[in-house]
This record gives sequence, C-alpha cells and structure tokens, in this order.
Amino acid sequence: MANVVRMRAVRLENVPTQLFLESQDHQHDLIRELQLIEVGGRFDVSHTEISHELARLIADILTRYKDVRTVTRNQALAALERGEATVTLDVPVRDGMVKALTEWLALLDQADRLCADGELLLVAASPEVRQLRQWYVDELVARIPSAQQPAQA
Repeated sequence: MANVVRMRAVRLENVPTQLFLESQDHQHDLIRELQLIEVGGRFDVSHTEISHELARLIADILTRYKDVRTVTRNQALAALERGEATVTLDVPVRDGMVKALTEWLALLDQADRLCADGELLLVAASPEVRQLRQWYVDELVARIPSAQQPAQA
C-alpha cells in the first residue's frame, strides 16, 4: 500500500494562557486597523501602499490558518475559564505551515516597527508578546517535521 502523510498536532506545554490570548488579540486589533487604513486609503491618494500590502499578507496567512488559530484560542480560553495560568496547546499542523509561520512572524515584526514609528495607531506588541511569538514559531518549526509521519493507508 502507498504511504500517506497523516497530519498530527504539535503539543506545546506551559504556554502562558493570558499572554497567548493577548498575542492573538493584538493580531486581531492590527488586522482591524490595517483594514480601516485600506478603506480610508480608497479616499486618500496620499496614503502609502505598505499598509495595504502588509494587511493583505497578514490577512492571507491568518485566513489560511484560521482553523489552527481557532483551535488554539479555544484551548487557551478554556484554560483561562478554569483559572489556569498556563495551557497545553495541541496545535494542528499541515503542509506549508513552516513557511507560513516564518512569514507571519516577519510580517508581525514589520507591523510592530510601524506601530513603534507611529505609522499605525496601535501600540506595538509588548516585549513579552514578541518573545512569546518568537518562541511559538521556533517551537513549531522545530517540531512540525516530526509531526508529519508517513502512515500506511
């Protein structure tokens, strides 16, 4: 029988619950601001194109992996409801995710620079959120290859 790649989840333990949710909320706020800029840019010809492209790229990645974000957010919200300071996340993985994660991190870093420079109204992510994002990506990138095990069909 042919080998079939079966996708699994990568388990990340001891993820700070509140900080993880803060990171996701910051991303949602960033997308909302970039979408408003895009709408406003239709009426303002002096508006820069960088925010349009940044919004499109981030939104594309977030849309493609919305299911992953929903699963992990629900796990973190459940842990928060139980009063747990940390959460074990079972992160679903699939093809293309390593590349998407590294692109996503670079785009968020670019957005943080725009925030810090005052080009966006949103405050840049806190150092703790940026550190968590880096750790999250590093851990997933390191573990994803082992989560994609050939399995007999």
